[in-house]
Amino acid sequence: MKSAGCRLPSHTSSAEKEAYAKVALASSKVMEAFNEYVVVMENHVVASRNDKEIESIGSKIKRLSKELEATKREGKRMPKRSKH
Repeated sequence: MKSAGCRLPSHTSSAEKEAYAKVALASSKVMEAFNEYVVVMENHVVASRNDKEIESIGSKIKRLSKELEATKREGKRMPKRSKH
């Protein structure tokens, strides 16, 4: 890629022009591949965060379920108070 107003180098031979074209093409392919890699890694990071959040939520649900069961058991053992 070249900046606006940037001139391409002047090549004296067709071999120089061909070599420059190969480098420019290879460079653009590298940039494209790198951009694809960045997208894949960003998606991986998002998925990893989601997995950790899901795991955390699952742990909280298990903990709360155990607390609820313990509270239910405790409530069954306690004598009921009569309303006067």
